[in-house]
Amino acid sequence: MAKGKAPKADDSPEAAAALAALGTPQASQDVVALIVGDVVDASRPRYGNASSSQRMLTFSVRCGTTTRRCYEAAPLKAEAFTGDAILIKRSATAVGDLLKLEPTTAEVFCGDRPPPPPPPKPKEGGPPPFEPFDVEAAAKASRERRPPPPPPKARTGLSSFDPKERRSVALVVEGLEAPEDGGVVIRAGGERLAASAPLQKFLLRGSDAKTVIPKLAPHFAGKTLSLDVERTAAGFVVHNLS
Repeated sequence: MAKGKAPKADDSPEAAAALAALGTPQASQDVVALIVGDVVDASRPRYGNASSSQRMLTFSVRCGTTTRRCYEAAPLKAEAFTGDAILIKRSATAVGDLLKLEPTTAEVFCGDRPPPPPPPKPKEGGPPPFEPFDVEAAAKASRERRPPPPPPKARTGLSSFDPKERRSVALVVEGLEAPEDGGVVIRAGGERLAASAPLQKFLLRGSDAKTVIPKLAPHFAGKTLSLDVERTAAGFVVHNLS
């Protein structure tokens, strides 16, 4: 892995013959070869996201006119790149035509790595270069800009009703009235609530309100009842009570 004092690949005929003999009983000497062509990590599939937890590089090495294919049986101490020199010891074995490299039988000498390519310049009048969208930063900024939620609205009493809202509410009935213009009015929660037509029919049973309401009022006054109330444009309407 030495850098700066890396040996140079040997292109002599003797080195070419020694490289060809590696992995056979005729191997007699160590070889310093040049890594050529593409270096591929075979542990990473070409398609898909799955990968092995252990690197396994495959690449070619050359001495003179001899080229051999190699693979990492175990990751070498330094990751190989095209143009690096590699020392392969005569003890290296082979699987078929492939040289089997391990940290005990091979050592990569890292050469100068080329600098990363500069980002592409945007074309005049064209779109800006692509920048990955930071989802987490955008979500954080959105949360910071968002106003705090309003405090929960108290859901008790008639003042908590929104326009056109209808729901049940528990109120103390203060009394019943039979106004001059007809109908039935229930006084509760500090408001005058008009009884709906079906509720009026149920309470009056076909009799006159002026006669029935004075008799019913004492049975309701002072009691806490569940009133089915709707807030309309004309005021509060009671649809049912229990």
